[in-house]
Amino acid sequence: MKFNIFNKAVKTFGILLCACTISNSAVGSIEVASSAISPAILNGVDTDLSTVPYQVRLTIQKSSDSGSKYYLCGGSIIDDGVVLTAAHCLEDEGSYATTRIYIYYLDYSDSSNPTQQVAQATVGEFEVNPNWTGSLSGSHDTAVIYLSSDDFANAKKIKVADSDEMEAMFQEFSSSYVANQDNSTNVMASGYGKDEDGVTGTLQRVLLAGIPTDTCDSLSSDNVSGNNIICVQSPTTDTNFGICSGDSGGPLVWQDPDHASDDDYGIRLVGVASYVTTDSGSCRLNGQYYYGGYTSINFFKSEINNAVYNLNGGTNYDINSLSLSYAFDSNPMAFTNETLAQDSDSSTKSSNTSTDSSNSGSEATSSGGGGSNGWIVLLVLGMVTMIRRRCNH
Repeated sequence: MKFNIFNKAVKTFGILLCACTISNSAVGSIEVASSAISPAILNGVDTDLSTVPYQVRLTIQKSSDSGSKYYLCGGSIIDDGVVLTAAHCLEDEGSYATTRIYIYYLDYSDSSNPTQQVAQATVGEFEVNPNWTGSLSGSHDTAVIYLSSDDFANAKKIKVADSDEMEAMFQEFSSSYVANQDNSTNVMASGYGKDEDGVTGTLQRVLLAGIPTDTCDSLSSDNVSGNNIICVQSPTTDTNFGICSGDSGGPLVWQDPDHASDDDYGIRLVGVASYVTTDSGSCRLNGQYYYGGYTSINFFKSEINNAVYNLNGGTNYDINSLSLSYAFDSNPMAFTNETLAQDSDSSTKSSNTSTDSSNSGSEATSSGGGGSNGWIVLLVLGMVTMIRRRCNH
């Protein structure tokens, strides 16, 4: 699939895949093809799902007459039957149509012993934003999974930031950010993928620095503004903390200080992982011209609400007016990158130096030049192609 990205120097980006077999009751045995992949979270820390219990792992089946492919993305639980993810995760790919999604989540039916469960969504239970064109121009990189069976009734959800909270967040970005210097952390990313030690499916998290809207505007391409895209950067210029392969559709969260004493510590969902800049083929978020782009959920909330409306049979829906209780066992953002990176054997403070080679299934093309020193690529790098070799039901 091709993505036209404007006013940026763009290069072809491919995914190198890890070799291992994933087994579970839903999908049987799936072998992941090839040999290597960039880390999912760059210089992050291995994290138990109970720390970010709203996070889901998506295995996405895309099928054609010639067989099926499987892809890896992330997502966030916001309601008893609703998961938010990225449009580029769930869209059809050429002759391959998205036919089934396996959703791995943490179930708290027994609150003292939560267990990972898997739900399935098929055609008619998910919707890609109809305004998504496969291009960053205009964005709209959102998708909704809706299960009428309320599979996530016993899962912990995350509250979506409303307009006032988004304004407060951007004010915090403006008051604390200084370009091309080390900055305070104020947002957190999490996601799955193959880490530096070759472990597949490891959940990690990392703290990042939010970029003010005017600076985001200057970094981004036409029609991708600091309003519809939330730009984030490594908080340090010498260490590449960030996002990369395996993180597509995953959450960006911010802590509302006015609600820090609440049961959910004021943690708010603000964005969906969409794209990242690269340097010599490797994901990079440290340095003046490098950043990651998250699609703003609040900016596209009417489209998200409409998607749920279409899927639930015509019942009005508002992501900011849900009658839910929110509570986490601990504050997901109560850590520092440096401390956890040093304590984790699999998370070093070195820059990401892996180089990804081309893959015919993922290609970015330029429609204009200039811009920054960094390449910009859609987080199709979060979609790890997997080939089903055998399936035991």
